[in-house]
Amino acid sequence: MLVLVLGAAVARAETAGATVNAYYPLAGGMRLQYLTRSSLDNRATLTWSVTHQRTTAGPEAAEVVWVKSLASRWRRGQPVQREEHYLREERGVFTPAEDDAESYGPRYLLPPEDDLVADAVWVYAGLRAIPFAFHLLGLVRNNDLPVPTSGRYHVLDVAPLATPAAEFEAACQVTGIERLTIPVLKPEPEDVLLRCRRFYVKGLGLVREDLEFLDMPRLGALTTELTGWENATPEGVRPAARVAKSTEGS
Repeated sequence: MLVLVLGAAVARAETAGATVNAYYPLAGGMRLQYLTRSSLDNRATLTWSVTHQRTTAGPEAAEVVWVKSLASRWRRGQPVQREEHYLREERGVFTPAEDDAESYGPRYLLPPEDDLVADAVWVYAGLRAIPFAFHLLGLVRNNDLPVPTSGRYHVLDVAPLATPAAEFEAACQVTGIERLTIPVLKPEPEDVLLRCRRFYVKGLGLVREDLEFLDMPRLGALTTELTGWENATPEGVRPAARVAKSTEGS
């Protein structure tokens, strides 16, 4: 199991040369902007951003990255935000362990970059913040901390993809079934099954996410798309594409 080392110097991670998965770079200072819509109400939208804030040294050649998410336009109330931690190293991208929030692994959220090819399959288990898109449905009020999450994922292909932010020549499409343990329709935690489809682009990370509630169809489906980015250099942006720049506060 990968163990988090608290209080280590940032320089250790820099000199160790941690391997970065270009499909999930988690680069310091990078900011991504998203728009989430619900299949139940096209007028309901959630505008939010992700900022990769800071990095500290982790075990061996790893880095622990702090990621801040902020909802800037949300009709249900005041802007909301949260912070997540990821560990990246040569074996993949990891989240806190399900049985010990002070450690990471042992199953990766995403495998090493070279393994993200068509027909690749892996299984993940750990603690992870629920999808930020859930804010649109008001499902985060009692679920602001990382929750037990598991899933089985499959790379369908690497192919062109159009988003509101730009058109990309090569987006890695990952599908899967996820299980989250959270209180949704009842005060007690319950298992929630999601059919998920996520697209990743090198140099940016997540550019589209489709979520469908398999056992709670009344909640509909959520679609999140990238609308812009800052301080990032994505690969394979088609020349005609225009990048949306956000002027909203972080």
